[in-house]
Amino acid sequence: MGNKIGYFINKLNGAATRNLEEVLGEFEKIAPNGKVGLEIKSPS
Repeated sequence: MGNKIGYFINKLNGAATRNLEEVLGEFEKIAPNGKVGLEIKSPS
């Protein structure tokens, strides 16, 4: 899959995220062994 350093997480499980705090908040909502869907954007 390759290195993703510098990429941004735009959505996590369909919820838009603007910063690290929102990403972590969405991760807290996921049950153990739950599925995670990510939409990422390259830095350029």
